[in-house]
Amino acid sequence: MLYNQPYGGAADAPYVNGNPAIGLAGSIPPAASIEYPQREIVNAITDAGLQSPSNADLHQLARAVQSGLLNGKDDAGTANAYSVTLVPSPLTYFKYLTVVMKVTNSNTGASTINVNAMGAKNILHTDLTPLVAAEMLAGMMVCLVYDGTQFQLVWKSTAPTTGTVVLTSSRIFYVNGATGNDSNDGTAAVVGGGHGPWLTLQKAMDTIANYNLNGFDITINVADSTYTGGLRLKAMAGSGNVFWIGNATTPANVHISTTNKIAMSGTDVGKSHNLTGFKFSSATGGSPVDEMAGIAVQGVTTLILIDCEFGACVAAQMQIHLGARIRYSGKLRVTGGATACVHCAQGGIFDSINTSPPTIALNFIVPITYSIAFIYCSILGISQMILLSTTSGGNVTGTRFRSDLNSVINSAGGGLTYYPGTIAGVAVTGLYA
Repeated sequence: MLYNQPYGGAADAPYVNGNPAIGLAGSIPPAASIEYPQREIVNAITDAGLQSPSNADLHQLARAVQSGLLNGKDDAGTANAYSVTLVPSPLTYFKYLTVVMKVTNSNTGASTINVNAMGAKNILHTDLTPLVAAEMLAGMMVCLVYDGTQFQLVWKSTAPTTGTVVLTSSRIFYVNGATGNDSNDGTAAVVGGGHGPWLTLQKAMDTIANYNLNGFDITINVADSTYTGGLRLKAMAGSGNVFWIGNATTPANVHISTTNKIAMSGTDVGKSHNLTGFKFSSATGGSPVDEMAGIAVQGVTTLILIDCEFGACVAAQMQIHLGARIRYSGKLRVTGGATACVHCAQGGIFDSINTSPPTIALNFIVPITYSIAFIYCSILGISQMILLSTTSGGNVTGTRFRSDLNSVINSAGGGLTYYPGTIAGVAVTGLYA
């Protein structure tokens, strides 16, 4: 609305009161100066949609502004592609345009918003990274502010649901330690069209932890690279499996290699995770030694490992404690020493996947030493490693197995020399069969 100056006055001239005592004529208001302000006020009241304009209520304009409805609308789009129609319609995107929106569909990854059909714009965090799954949940209120290029998610309400996205189909994601970026959405093996692989394994885990599997599976394809950040597994809601797929032919090409910490760990993560074609190693010293294992799992956890390799570890290559279980199948390559290849303690269990013939084929590629034993069970630990074959077992120096404190090692009747090593197995206060 323009400023409508007094009738006959210069542009932007002020209105003055008349003063008959000195012969000063008052300003003559043109019709526009009365009509247009009324129209603006009535339109603001109408656009808010709270009330019909009425002379009986002289606070309607204040209530229209108070309502927030001029900037707030329910989302009318789809998951990851949101849309709102503001009233009145903005003529273009402008810096600081604010949209308060009630989310209709939970996001499952990077997202956009289209305001009044002016074109989709990315929704980013305030650090300009894309959203990940389940950050905007159905029923949640969010505030988005345009920064001149994209919308930033400046606040959101507390999640109205359990915080998970329920899968309705299986999903595939990608990690690439050479070309990936954790600001990508993980939905493509190469960057393009707004999609691309993640950089780190932990980003993949943290993202998929927001899903309820709901009977479906998630597959994470991991490209050849060295991953120094490690991987801390998390529990998944719902039934289904998470398949971490590395390089089954050459697992050393997908190397989880850490310094002064466990390469891969998990506590009470359930039985969803299956890993194929990875190498694990944890190097250098530090204290406590248990924190430098290749894999360390405990609690209500069952892992399936297929065709993996273990390099040098300060602690055990597979550390299985407090009732956890690792089930193994296929080739087990070893290229470095440790305190033990397998250490089961406090009810931890290691076994071969139940197939016939037995499924573990050992291959000791270089000379190695186990400072405690190839298999070490203590405090009610149980190991049932049944071998299909052993290649280069002469490369192994150390005790073949050790069973302490009411533990059990089942070698299917193989006896004290069944496993590789230079010193016969020993059952101190445990059993072997």
